[in-house]
Amino acid sequence: MSFQMQSPMLVVGIGGAGSKLARRASDILECDRLLISNDKGDLESPDGDTPQSSRSIRTMAVGTGAVINPTVGLVRAAAYERIDAIREAISGHPTVILMGNLAGKSGCAICPAVSEACAAEDAKLVSFAVMPFGHEKSRLFSAGVALRRLRETSACVTVVDNDSISESNPDLSPRECYDVAEAAVMYAVDFVTRSELETGTESLLAAGRNRDSLEESLRDALKTVYGSTSTGAIRHSVLYVAGGEDVPVGLLRSVAALAEGVLGGGGGNSVPDAQITTAETASIQAASPDESRVIMMSTVQGMAKFEKYDPLGAIPTDKMLDWSTPECSIDCKMPDMYQLE
Repeated sequence: MSFQMQSPMLVVGIGGAGSKLARRASDILECDRLLISNDKGDLESPDGDTPQSSRSIRTMAVGTGAVINPTVGLVRAAAYERIDAIREAISGHPTVILMGNLAGKSGCAICPAVSEACAAEDAKLVSFAVMPFGHEKSRLFSAGVALRRLRETSACVTVVDNDSISESNPDLSPRECYDVAEAAVMYAVDFVTRSELETGTESLLAAGRNRDSLEESLRDALKTVYGSTSTGAIRHSVLYVAGGEDVPVGLLRSVAALAEGVLGGGGGNSVPDAQITTAETASIQAASPDESRVIMMSTVQGMAKFEKYDPLGAIPTDKMLDWSTPECSIDCKMPDMYQLE
């Protein structure tokens, strides 16, 4: 079943990285915005938010009391204390775009709560999830469980895998990896808001670095997407070429042909209608005129890499006694045992 995004839309940003993405996306789309985090610093705009008479711009702090370094379960419990306020902010928006960094506590903890609120308000949820680096071992399990919940509750979900970006570009710093991911997400937002989407769609978002050669940037993107999934899992890909209106048509044709050759050459995959868009013809201006990079959004069947993050993922949800309610810390109201997980 397909659907189109409807106005008024609401962009929800969770945590620091999610809030940064949500600010840019809501400004581009000129729609309402809600930022949620357990760290008040994440909610402060570096440039300050200018009041918009036509848009609602809200922030919501999820407090954990005197706990300085809260667990994911404790942050989620605090989020559920604000669930009525979250539902109120979502109410009246038929489409919600959720952006969360599942490598952070806020993203892992609050994203499932927001997705549950969207379901309760009968809002179509379009999720963008940023996954942790492979060396962040302590975060993989929580990120895998949170992503699994998003995949079940979202009309469509798009994943950005920092681990694959870093593997494809080992000389990049974590900050530079986030910059590559951020630029890719902005193009993906433009695509999904202008397209008719299939319910249940799962996509991987890959991006090449800013290169002198578009072919090199395409190779970066291909290495990234194949670092996140198997060859036969890709069903369809959409390409964005950012490089300004002066990119030769022949070069665009060459990049499209190269992508079709790689993606269509194995596992029965095909790219039936790869779309080439320059920064000037897209509805957003995410690239500077001197940029030269490729962004690839690939629809996939299954996300085996991320399912491995959750060793219990093989158990069907209908066989789990507590899957319907995300795990949270429990306040026992006992002086010697105030928190139970």
